[in-house]
Amino acid sequence: MQTTLRFREDVAPKEGFTNLTSLSLATGPAGQIYLLATVQDYYHGFNVYFCRSANGSTFAKPVRVSNYTGTIPRAAANALTVLPRGEIYALWTESNGDFVDEIKNNYFVSSSDGGRTFSAPQRVANARGVAGALSAEDGSVRLLTQFQNGPRADHAIRLYTSDDDGRSFPRRARIGIAASNSHLNQASIASNPNGVIAVAWVENSSRPGPSEGIYVAVSTDGGRSFGSPELVAEGIFPDPPAVTVDTAGRIGVVYVSSALSAVDREVLFAVVAR
Repeated sequence: MQTTLRFREDVAPKEGFTNLTSLSLATGPAGQIYLLATVQDYYHGFNVYFCRSANGSTFAKPVRVSNYTGTIPRAAANALTVLPRGEIYALWTESNGDFVDEIKNNYFVSSSDGGRTFSAPQRVANARGVAGALSAEDGSVRLLTQFQNGPRADHAIRLYTSDDDGRSFPRRARIGIAASNSHLNQASIASNPNGVIAVAWVENSSRPGPSEGIYVAVSTDGGRSFGSPELVAEGIFPDPPAVTVDTAGRIGVVYVSSALSAVDREVLFAVVAR
């Protein structure tokens, strides 16, 4: 299944947060497929586009939901979810440079007509950092971010909670610290019906600090606090992990093994919470 989105990766590799394509997926109440994409749509500039598919086989024409016309500021990482009443909620982090400490402010748009039209972008209150993932359940919206206060600071992984459909996130919990940009992926948070929430990330830093590998932090009080991060698998992992919930309500981490040979790499699953 293809969309009409087309782009070129013209960003030269460099130190810092390379602003590459960011993709997020969500499903609607009737099985619709929603896609949010941060793509390069002119020379070294990025905007956010939304595509929807009602039948799972074809996508409608993309809708641009951000309004950037220059190279800086521009859109960076994004996240997407569907609120309990069916409203589509899309969020992205604005980039004012190429390093993580310059990518902090988040903006959101929403749609109440299935993604045909969106509200004007608004800045999210009380939540800062590179967007990693969104979840909406139990009347709350949760936003996972990675925040670096300065170029020499460690990277704080935080979970913010909103009770006003993502307009503001007054509650936050500090989950852990990463020595480098951990590239939180779009599926790095999950919860089960018991109110247990798990967040996973990969630590590939050569700086002194935590061992390199895949880490998970778990909350048993609905995200108000988290236990100390635990090392699930040690090694260098080029691909980020994904957190998921099985049919029994167990929370697990799916990841690709760190084997050097591509043909020897396996997809692994580890249960981390019940």
